[in-house]
Amino acid sequence: MSFLTILTQVHPSRPKCLARCIESIKSQADNDVQHLLLRPEIEPHDVVKVGYLVHEAAPSIEGQYVMLLPDDDRLCTPDFVKDLKAASDDADMIIFRCKLGEWVCPPEWHWQERQMQHGYIAGQNIILKREIYNGASYEWLTPVYHADFHYLRTASFISTKIVWWDYIGVESQGVIGNNAGAPEDIIELKPTMEEIKCT
Repeated sequence: MSFLTILTQVHPSRPKCLARCIESIKSQADNDVQHLLLRPEIEPHDVVKVGYLVHEAAPSIEGQYVMLLPDDDRLCTPDFVKDLKAASDDADMIIFRCKLGEWVCPPEWHWQERQMQHGYIAGQNIILKREIYNGASYEWLTPVYHADFHYLRTASFISTKIVWWDYIGVESQGVIGNNAGAPEDIIELKPTMEEIKCT
């Protein structure tokens, strides 16, 4: 059993992004990680229609915890898994920060809000115990773009212990942050990934 399972939905037209994403996981100092690539057979890619893959990954998940890492994002630091272990405190749900374009999500004015606000938190901001993932992942069957918000909100309702981890753990590879399912030839990718102070 791994400590962490990372689920990555793979866009068929984002090979450079995927390579960066995979490298950020392979470079972890603590490699107690299972990485599952969710590859849709849908062309052209439709971000709404592939959400079900997050739900259907359940039988393959080995990790104690589960997180989403879109292929157009990457882990910011090789110490992410090591630092997560130190911060997890047997929580049902861990909420941390992401750098999306020029802003940090969740922003300071929405940090530690029990009632989560749509547009100020994303699916890649949360890490769930596998049991909580199992109880919330059905939300990915809803055919809407923001299924990730419904997923994390349901997870928060069924979680007894939530840890707010003030740590920037994930960085978008696009300059603007939200690539909204676009292929690489449309996204303005950062030429090199920046060094981010995580805490």
